[in-house]
Amino acid sequence: MKGTATAGEKARRRERPRAAPALRFPRLSGDRLRTVALLGSGLLQKGLSFLMLPVYTRVMSPGEFGVVGYGTALLLMVTMLATLQLPSAANRFVIEAQTPGERRRLVGTLLGTTAVVSGVVAAGLAVLGPALAPAGLREAGNLHRVFLLLGAALFTRAPATVLAAAGLARKRHGLVSRAEAAEEVVKHALLVAMMLGGVLTASTYFAGLLAGALVLLVMLAWGLRDDIRPQWSPGVARTSLAFALPWVLHSAAYNGIHYLDRLLLAPLVSAGDLGRYHLAYSVAFAPFAVVMIAVRAWQPLALIGFQRGTPAVYRAMSEVVAQGGLLLALLLVGVLPHAYPYLFGAEYQLIPGLLGVLVASELLYLVYTASALPLGYYKKHGILPAVTGVSLAVNAAGVLLLAPRMGILGAAFATLLAFLVMGLGTGIAAHRRTGESIRPGTAVWLVCGSLLVMGMDRAASPWLALAALPVAAWLAVRLRGSLRSFFAAAHAAGA
Repeated sequence: MKGTATAGEKARRRERPRAAPALRFPRLSGDRLRTVALLGSGLLQKGLSFLMLPVYTRVMSPGEFGVVGYGTALLLMVTMLATLQLPSAANRFVIEAQTPGERRRLVGTLLGTTAVVSGVVAAGLAVLGPALAPAGLREAGNLHRVFLLLGAALFTRAPATVLAAAGLARKRHGLVSRAEAAEEVVKHALLVAMMLGGVLTASTYFAGLLAGALVLLVMLAWGLRDDIRPQWSPGVARTSLAFALPWVLHSAAYNGIHYLDRLLLAPLVSAGDLGRYHLAYSVAFAPFAVVMIAVRAWQPLALIGFQRGTPAVYRAMSEVVAQGGLLLALLLVGVLPHAYPYLFGAEYQLIPGLLGVLVASELLYLVYTASALPLGYYKKHGILPAVTGVSLAVNAAGVLLLAPRMGILGAAFATLLAFLVMGLGTGIAAHRRTGESIRPGTAVWLVCGSLLVMGMDRAASPWLALAALPVAAWLAVRLRGSLRSFFAAAHAAGA
């Protein structure tokens, strides 16, 4: 009978392969939207800080900017130590809280502990800081006012970091990103107002920083007001500290390798040279922040690839990171040294080779960035504290040995050596423990690129910069292909 299928025909129909689903672009909702919000906040913070550098250096002398660099590095390191890594405990345990009462008790305990510890450290910083600061900085700024503002900023930022971690654990990414963006906007708006009023100095710079931190704290506290109660539990404090304290040394080493050089350099050079070094370091790091933000955005895709047995996602991402970093390094060293005096003023004239060494350091840091991901996924990251600790020791020893002989260029070479040790150590550990790391050939390319940018900056020749344009064009073509491979691999893995 027509229209009636036999049992065999039905079986054959079931065996026919179904058409592959059409490619659809993911909608920005849920976790994707939260990630984009955080990335936008990060780009705003880094972008504003970079764009405002030429403005501030036109007003502040190199000596005053040296005080800014010293104070900023000190604040970031001391804040990390004063929080005792309790933000990581907030991120870990807020998710597991079963009831609103448990969550309030946890957040209240973490905030209370952080406030007490940071208050004691802030008071010590405000009282003892001016006496312990290097003598060269005392002539460049009002250190009593600077350290008073640093202590107040520490006491404000430490609880804010706990609230930000709790907000992320509650998937309040929009709140956290808005608060961080508002902090940056308020800080720079006040600094610009001070500059227009003719009162922008090293001490008033930290007044703007304190105002931004207050905005951050108030916005987070208001947004999470339902989770904040004046409660403190000894049991919760013991559990949180037992989880957080083992990470203090690793975080201290990780942050120290980025900021300790300015603290060690301050007694060895003048405040003006310290300001020139801080500016060059900030300029060298800013473009690579774009690469770091991209890694943060794409990391979940690589992790999904690992989960589904598709490491090609991670491998393609590593190629994108390396090629993008090399391209940015060539463009930065090829263009910026010639425009540096016009952007930042004649007082901040670069020492030949300084910018190239710092940019090369950031290139080597990309090896660590790419290689740490598989160690974290396969839970083999126990080696990372040892790697960062050794790298920090290399950095500190290098600054103390080289800076007295070579000045700020010696500190830059110390940073280069530290990042080389950090990248190689992490890459070798990832390859041996997980079988996955950045490709050896890619690591060699990054090392060769580091040598190239150092040579370009040392030569300071516009013709050499022009000669590097074909290499940059070739890298751009390779980067485009690697991006296509990365997204294709992520789509194939279902990420």
